[in-house]
Amino acid sequence: MSSKTKITFSCSNCGAKYPKWLGQCTVCEDWNTIAEEIVNTKNKNDYKFISKSKAVDINDINYSNDQRIF
Repeated sequence: MSSKTKITFSCSNCGAKYPKWLGQCTVCEDWNTIAEEIVNTKNKNDYKFISKSKAVDINDINYSNDQRIF
């Protein structure tokens, strides 16, 4: 699956980021410095499960015959 495209806005003067366009940056208070940026984000399905445990033959598993309490 491909990356998802997301549009964010950032101030060209101080680098503050916003989810929507604003006329004035709320951090540095400059006017008309907010520009649109296109950011590629990964989808949840792009991550693969990586297991650190190894498969073991069932006959190699040690167990004890302790009495169970029900």
